[in-house]
Amino acid sequence: MKRVLSVFMAMVITIMPAEILMTSAMTSGIYTYSVTNGMATITDCNSSASGAAITIPSKLGGYQVTAIGEWAFKYCNQLTGITIPGSVVDIGNAAFYCCGNLKRVTIPDSVTYIGSGAFNGCSSLPGITLPKSINTISPSIFVGCLSLAGILIPTNVTSIGDNAFSGCTGLKSVTMGSGVISIGLNAFKDCTCLTGIIIPESVVIIDPSAFSNCIGLKSVTIGNGVMSIGDHTFSGCTGLKSAIIGTSVLTIGSDLFDNCNSLANITMSDNVVSIGSGAFDDTMWYKNQPDGLIYAGKVAYRYKGTMPANTSIVLKADTLGIAGGAFDGCTGLTNITVPDGLMSIGGESFADTAWFNNQPDGLIYVGNVAACYKGTMPANTTITLKPDTIGIADGAFGEISELIKINIPDNVKFIGLCSFVSTGLTSVTIPEGVTIIGGEAFGNTDLTSAKIPNSVKIIGEYAFGHCSDLRNVTIGSGVVCIGSLSFYQCSALTSVTIPNTVKYMGMWAFGYSNEGTIMPGFSINCSAYSAGLTYAKDNGLKYYDPPTPGSPKAVSASYNSVKISWNAVSGATGYTVYRYNTSTKKYDNIKVTSATSYTDNGRTTGTEYTYKVKAYKTISGTTIYGNTTAVVKGKPVPATPGNVKAIRASSTSIKISWSDVTGATGYVLYKYNPTTKVYAQLKVLSATSYINTGLTKGVTYYYKVRAYKTVSGVNIYSNYSTIVSAKTS
Repeated sequence: MKRVLSVFMAMVITIMPAEILMTSAMTSGIYTYSVTNGMATITDCNSSASGAAITIPSKLGGYQVTAIGEWAFKYCNQLTGITIPGSVVDIGNAAFYCCGNLKRVTIPDSVTYIGSGAFNGCSSLPGITLPKSINTISPSIFVGCLSLAGILIPTNVTSIGDNAFSGCTGLKSVTMGSGVISIGLNAFKDCTCLTGIIIPESVVIIDPSAFSNCIGLKSVTIGNGVMSIGDHTFSGCTGLKSAIIGTSVLTIGSDLFDNCNSLANITMSDNVVSIGSGAFDDTMWYKNQPDGLIYAGKVAYRYKGTMPANTSIVLKADTLGIAGGAFDGCTGLTNITVPDGLMSIGGESFADTAWFNNQPDGLIYVGNVAACYKGTMPANTTITLKPDTIGIADGAFGEISELIKINIPDNVKFIGLCSFVSTGLTSVTIPEGVTIIGGEAFGNTDLTSAKIPNSVKIIGEYAFGHCSDLRNVTIGSGVVCIGSLSFYQCSALTSVTIPNTVKYMGMWAFGYSNEGTIMPGFSINCSAYSAGLTYAKDNGLKYYDPPTPGSPKAVSASYNSVKISWNAVSGATGYTVYRYNTSTKKYDNIKVTSATSYTDNGRTTGTEYTYKVKAYKTISGTTIYGNTTAVVKGKPVPATPGNVKAIRASSTSIKISWSDVTGATGYVLYKYNPTTKVYAQLKVLSATSYINTGLTKGVTYYYKVRAYKTVSGVNIYSNYSTIVSAKTS
């Protein structure tokens, strides 16, 4: 499949904001720096700088150093060690480019971003501790770090960028944190000393050639969270002997194990639906298979050997897919019987077979899969697929410009690679039930809108690329992976809403009109701390995420309820209220409301509860969430007694009364003592009135009361009532 490759120089050279260009360069010792908004950015360092322990100062010219700019230390070949101060938060692209003798770098946890190619060409660097505060390993960051022996990816990191460790020939060990979601194109290509890799279950997508030419790699374990493995991922790993492919993998790219001649043991689940051509051809596993039809999981992978003339093939009853090129060149194939559950067919699966050659012109089906259109399609054709169709094969209608409309039935679950690329489609309805939209599926068409249903998990690379008339896109709330360039050069598209379920957005997925050029005004609606927000920030796109509700409070509403309240958020559709669960140690969603308060009933008197709230906004059916408020705590207590009165009962007595408090066990009455100047307990009672006798004539007495409820032998008290008074006579 085609893909725009990252060119390092294009990635690391950026247009500097006007205010930085206008700032005069200043010099302090070996450093040149600029100042913006009172903060210093180091822009250059004298290339003659040397020494084993250069420490960058935290201030230059009285300004706090917060950034190391692009190319700042480039070609400082005499530099052997550097310590970055805790004031720095940003390390720019190619900041230490080709510091060939750099052996030690100390980066504080204050650093939140390290740019593309930051340590590219630091060939003597044996190791580095990455700060826990970064969330991405930028593209080409360690390209050509020949001495780098091991790397620990922090837990906060969610993506490993394209070419990140490419050419690190000394790299022997990689430990990925549990937060990594994606591994980019060529990320570990040519890491020839890497002997084993465990891909954590947090990873959902592995891009093409991620581990290609790792000739020392002997084993690989792909975690159960991975859904898609790209083309050539382990191509050229000649030392690879065993591979375990996780249970969530749905699609496997072409030439996955190309030239992996030693790979004898492959463990793969039965959940794989699609396998590209040549994925296992060069492995010992394949060579050890007997002639005939070979299966990989539940996918008919390849017919091995010479097929006899007039051969009929009957696929297994539980077959889910036919791999790319499975029967390519099998001229003896005259008939094939497939099960009703077959979902996918790879490209060129039946090329040059007698069966295909004998098919009449028109739409060809293989079971319930629309396989391809044979012959010349008439102009302005509309095709309605059979009601029981469940799959559309790779390339089924690709490059047929005469197709202007396709009616896809509700049973379809799989739309293959290039299935409608470069057709004349102007509209399409993708039914609920489709789980995979293959790469380039609708690329270069005349679509004006695209609604991705909630059932879709994967949107492949270039899936809607070059759809220049596409104006409206709805991403369903089940989508997990949005491939690189999936909506590339969709120049009429001005915004998109990314649901919270999306964990991965590939390079230039949205917002690019051509290579490296951001579309002016393009914006992303997204949730706080989401893949959509990360993508928007990383690519310098405008974005909207709902603001955090202000002034959250939690107060007792009654003996068994807590009222949570907050300020309204402009434009919010509603709010979600969460309560901390002490058993699970997690927050439970207890209420979704459009109001700005909620009363949590059924709570235990005297127990403290912890809450937080976040706003949400629904845009064209997709809901995005803001950040949660700070936690607030509230404890249910009996209500404060109301309607408290004190009246003269006689010349030496006063009657105090109050309203009944729901749920109260009883009440405590207090009288002011002018000698001690405190309110002393006068009476504990269950009634709602009391006559205080034996008083002195002509004196004013002051009272207050509070309710209590007994819980497990402990009294839980309300607030005190208002103070009331009466005078004897």
